[in-house]
Amino acid sequence: MINTGRTFGALIGINGNALQFAGIIQMLFTLILGPLLGILVDKKGGLIILRIVSFTCILPSILLTFFMKNDFIFILCFVVYVLVITGLAVSAGPFIMEVYGIQESVILDGIISGLSKFGDLTTTVSAFSFSLICETDGQPDKTCLKQKYAIMYFISGVCCCLSSLLLMFEKQDKFIYGDEILIEEAPLNIELDNK
Repeated sequence: MINTGRTFGALIGINGNALQFAGIIQMLFTLILGPLLGILVDKKGGLIILRIVSFTCILPSILLTFFMKNDFIFILCFVVYVLVITGLAVSAGPFIMEVYGIQESVILDGIISGLSKFGDLTTTVSAFSFSLICETDGQPDKTCLKQKYAIMYFISGVCCCLSSLLLMFEKQDKFIYGDEILIEEAPLNIELDNK
């Protein structure tokens, strides 16, 4: 929705002013909610925000699957996705760092960023493919586009359900590494204590 929502909205006939309004709301939410969610993550930890964000993402996926032609629902879902992306950006890094430590969090963040960019590429290519498949006489077939996007939104909702389920069993406990890492770090701690 974040990558293709505005283009797709214009193709299926969502009000252009509403799409512009959604862009403004997106910017305002990011500016205002980013710091507020950051404070909440500092106080409560990243896991609770990740759980809320993952669960929140299910509703727009279901709504868009069935009611995407409604301007209000389309814009509402766009705004909710912006909230989700902001919450994810603010909470995922601190949670990973708290559980796995600083060094490993950099590696994991790189993997997650790479997978995220792969997902962005996949959605963009899918959207472009849909526009080619659903073209008749040089014009996009709105019904065909809506069906293809509805399937994509439904798959997104299923993935959000799975991630919500997995996050319910996730714990914020520190990951315990093998003995060799603890042995390597032990002399450093002893030297610091002696000084």
